[in-house]
Amino acid sequence: MKVAIYVQHLLGSGHLVRARLLADALYADGSQVTLLSGGAAPAGGGYDLVQLPIIKTLPGDFSTLLDQHDQPVSKSWKAARAQMLASEMERIAPDVLVVETWPFGRRQLEFEILPMLAQQTRRPKPPMIVCSIRDILQIRKQERRLQTLQQLEHFFSLVMVHGDPHLISLQCSFSEYSGINCPVVYTGYMCGASDADTGGTEGAGEILVSAGGGAAGFELLRVAAEASSLDVRPWHLLVGPGIDDSEYQAFRQRQHSNLKIERNREDFRRLLANCEVSISQYGYNTALELFTAGCPAVVVPYSRDGETEQAMRAEKFAKKGFCLVLDERRLCTHSLLSAIDHAVEMKPVQKKTINLNGASESVRLIKAHLQQFRL
Repeated sequence: MKVAIYVQHLLGSGHLVRARLLADALYADGSQVTLLSGGAAPAGGGYDLVQLPIIKTLPGDFSTLLDQHDQPVSKSWKAARAQMLASEMERIAPDVLVVETWPFGRRQLEFEILPMLAQQTRRPKPPMIVCSIRDILQIRKQERRLQTLQQLEHFFSLVMVHGDPHLISLQCSFSEYSGINCPVVYTGYMCGASDADTGGTEGAGEILVSAGGGAAGFELLRVAAEASSLDVRPWHLLVGPGIDDSEYQAFRQRQHSNLKIERNREDFRRLLANCEVSISQYGYNTALELFTAGCPAVVVPYSRDGETEQAMRAEKFAKKGFCLVLDERRLCTHSLLSAIDHAVEMKPVQKKTINLNGASESVRLIKAHLQQFRL
């Protein structure tokens, strides 16, 4: 089975993380896999990686597409990237094409997505086209949601929701759910954590502050750095690659006797499992990392610029007792310190089972539906 996976991350890295977990699982199962990434993607895994010319955005402006040098992309630049994507897809000729997020999001990428899908549907033996989405969608206007239904009907044979309906159903963030004409299946959460990520005592007793891979968490890091000067406990801030080196070096000047600042670490899950309290935003991958670590957690969902996804996820997980939520609009040194104290006092909850087998279940579902598609 030849599988192509198209993914574009613009600010954070969560979309790419899920796509890579799917690529790894498909490759391990014996498929010939090509991951086509529109954002910077590190090499790794046995599958093929096609790095498209990089597109990204800045916090607060998801409509202005920038190249790797932070310059707005032109119509000719877009046309050249779309042609590269079309050429790669013609070469791959997949049996299955997985499109991450679109048409539920990534509308600004339609300059290349629509030609790619039209090209694939014209093939003598078209691929099965699958939409891959996270547990919660950004809530759109009704006009956009109805357009999504039309695009699903025109192009897609399957929608895979990488979540657990017993915790969050797609209806929560897509009210037109009943109008989707193709099968909608839940895979469980795409989780890359393992027992090998824990152990040892490094990080024990720390207030661990992280902001994932994007630049949107810089304000949280800044407030945490200020709060650390009012506290006696050891604080450890991890800065992601979305914050450039000049900003990072300037930020490191805030270090003091009980504050350590460094770049993201490969042993993050080990630090998470050992910390006294974690402070973070609440994207898809962060929520799963906190759940598997089982540490007390203060989460500050990103909610600027009309974003709703993280706040909705935090609300659902907090109701299960998995975290304590601090509204981003109330974020300051004193509210953060108060939230930390409350998190420490929270009693451990008996975790109900959440399906974390999203990668292997996605492979099973793709193979099963491909058999039906080919009949």
